[in-house]
Amino acid sequence: MEEKKKAILVKAVYGLKKSEIAWRSLCADVLKEQLEFQPYRGDTDVWRRPCQHKDGSKYYEYILVYTDDVIAISENPKAIMDKLNNFFVLKPESIKELTTYLGATISKHKLDGDDYFTWVIGSEAYLQESLRVVKKRIAPMQLTLKKKVYSTLATGYKPELDSTPFVDDDTAILYMQLIGILRWLVELGRINVAAEVSMLSSYNAMPREGHFHAALHIFAYLQKHPDRVLVMDCGYADHLRPLKKADYSQFYDFTKDELPSDMPTPLGKAVEFTMFVDASHAANVVTCQSRTGVLIFVNKAPIIWYLKKQNSVKTSSFGSEFAALKTGVQLLEGLRFKLRMMGVTICPLSRTQVFLNLN
Repeated sequence: MEEKKKAILVKAVYGLKKSEIAWRSLCADVLKEQLEFQPYRGDTDVWRRPCQHKDGSKYYEYILVYTDDVIAISENPKAIMDKLNNFFVLKPESIKELTTYLGATISKHKLDGDDYFTWVIGSEAYLQESLRVVKKRIAPMQLTLKKKVYSTLATGYKPELDSTPFVDDDTAILYMQLIGILRWLVELGRINVAAEVSMLSSYNAMPREGHFHAALHIFAYLQKHPDRVLVMDCGYADHLRPLKKADYSQFYDFTKDELPSDMPTPLGKAVEFTMFVDASHAANVVTCQSRTGVLIFVNKAPIIWYLKKQNSVKTSSFGSEFAALKTGVQLLEGLRFKLRMMGVTICPLSRTQVFLNLN
């Protein structure tokens, strides 16, 4: 193209209806044919290939693809990105150690007593931008976020008992946007507000004024505590083994750990699981529905956090706890399958710990 000449863009090629699948197919062909990576059945945008550490031990390298964002996980990830740069034009400044991804802030931290760095996931950058947007949206309504907030919700507040008037359409749309932001903050690791966000999400269709102000209350709490992070510690949770292990083999001698027939050869150090399960029986005082809470760790890294209202009404605390345990086991089985299909070595079920609160 000649210099100082104007170019009129008639149609953007990437705007075609089939552009997404064309890009995905091209990227997949390069990863499979040129870089010799294979997709894994649990998520076809996660790719793996066997590799070897400098000390001779074997492990899997991974490439994670999200549209046109690529993360390489390896002992030498730059080598992967440099080879990928031979097929696609990568921004030079983007080839670096991961610092942000999908709103999350990624960093490394050395814990006391450890001789290695641990990855840390935070949401402070996303939260600060969210607070700026929220303050801008509520300013025309003559509202501000509270300064003195000591809990995620006002003491004694129950959304199901709120009888304030319904909000207008514009405020209802804003409420749904606030809940969407809060739900993504929970995804980024703000587990401490997950239960409250789950409760308020039930009123997206017809929120009341009290629900709207409760959502703002959560933002005020987050504003006061902006720097909470999740530490993805790979160490083993040996300090959680004070209980005597019970032997139920005589009752369940027919059970076995189900292994996928097409799973790859597991490589690397084995990981173990710790799951905490609880239920708040009849937490909703109107419908008497209970709420399930599940937190699953891989080694000492929190991987799954789940809080949701149960679909059916249980007449006893035991019933709600048992339903919560069923949900937890399903999540745990799904996680074990995903990791197995990624080639991760899984500890035997005997080393999986489940803590169920039966108070």
